[in-house]
Amino acid sequence: MNMWSDIAFGINVRLAEEEEQRTWFKSQLLRSDVRHDLGDILSPLRFSIKLGPVVEQQCTVKRSKKRPLWIVWANPDNLGIHHHKLHQLLFKHGDDLRQDMLTLQLLRVMDHIWKEEGLNLDLTIYDCLSTGEDTGLIEVVRHSQTIMSIQGQRVRSAMQIDSSQLHKWFLQKKAPPLGSDTAYEEAIRRFTNSCAGYCVATFVLGIRDRHNDNIMVDDSGRLFHIDFGHILNNKKKKFGITRERVPFVLTSDFACVIARG
Repeated sequence: MNMWSDIAFGINVRLAEEEEQRTWFKSQLLRSDVRHDLGDILSPLRFSIKLGPVVEQQCTVKRSKKRPLWIVWANPDNLGIHHHKLHQLLFKHGDDLRQDMLTLQLLRVMDHIWKEEGLNLDLTIYDCLSTGEDTGLIEVVRHSQTIMSIQGQRVRSAMQIDSSQLHKWFLQKKAPPLGSDTAYEEAIRRFTNSCAGYCVATFVLGIRDRHNDNIMVDDSGRLFHIDFGHILNNKKKKFGITRERVPFVLTSDFACVIARG
């Protein structure tokens, strides 16, 4: 963990340009001591998973404020080629992940209560581990992307995003040769369920700083929230002005998907 912290600290302090940060990060991963310490270890998030050698070509520095490290390992399991060839974790330096751990634990409890009542809202509870002061690891949810990245595929102008773009992404579930009406309907069902679940959960827990870079959707249609740095109604402000005015996020994009266009 100390080695990851040193690398993350070096990226934030020494380098300003994004490309320089990524190049320097990959050069550090090629060091023999780094490869030895990071390769062929048990996953800190789940000891039942073994991580193989680091795949430095796919490692990168993410663009968010704290410049988290995206670290990729090969799957050493001989059967890995049939399910997951790679394992991915996000290392963050500069954020207190204890709040994220607490929020995810509460979401897990809520999900358990709902399921006991026969209500499966398709929540995605990923793993998160605070490893020290302002450092920690986060599980990367496979086959997922932010709502912002989907919307960005079609921007009408500098100030206007196409609110139907998210539904158009879901329509790809119908497209031949692999798509079908059944796959589309299942994806819409999962999106609707998970959207309802997170609307309730974020309202009850007072989760703030919700925007389209903090909300993701996976290939199966499940929506889920990430980055829980503002909870218990701790609203984010800029120049003394509260940026958030709504109790939970249910945008026109989401309504368009739920209504099937």
